[in-house]
Amino acid sequence: MLIIRQAVPADLKRIAEIYNYYIRNSAANFMEKEMTPEEMKEKYEHIVKDYVFLVAEEKENGNGIVGLAYSAPFRQASAYRVAETTIYLAPEQLNRGLGKDLYYELIIQTARKLPALTGLIAVITMDNAGSIRFHEKMNFQKIGHIRNAGCKFDTFHDVGFWYYPVNQIR
Repeated sequence: MLIIRQAVPADLKRIAEIYNYYIRNSAANFMEKEMTPEEMKEKYEHIVKDYVFLVAEEKENGNGIVGLAYSAPFRQASAYRVAETTIYLAPEQLNRGLGKDLYYELIIQTARKLPALTGLIAVITMDNAGSIRFHEKMNFQKIGHIRNAGCKFDTFHDVGFWYYPVNQIR
């Protein structure tokens, strides 16, 4: 049974494990150095103050936390009315359909918590075909593309921007 709930400080160790997997092993995250427990705590505290941070927990199989999703400021200027969304699943949980429920709940809760938002933005590395397919199935639409936006593992990567109008759920 999958439970989607607010992340709490006790979850941060497992959240960091999942997050750091993607830092170590993929260009889905442009960070190059793993997050320390202190850095993850700071990130968490910054997000939950004004945005939404969720975890997906599987109780039946004893898997514990199998994914995380959060919304955060898109940019720092106060006039922005869009938030950036992020989702990571434990690698062994990919392609099981867990992400859809987790991300949909993130969309709903973010729209409720921040009623002034007009939309959500996902920033995706262009060679991450799975994430692109996932976001398009979730009704995000591609709105932009930056070539050679980052260099990780000695390879340049393009990023794309996908947009979800929040009024779709209101």
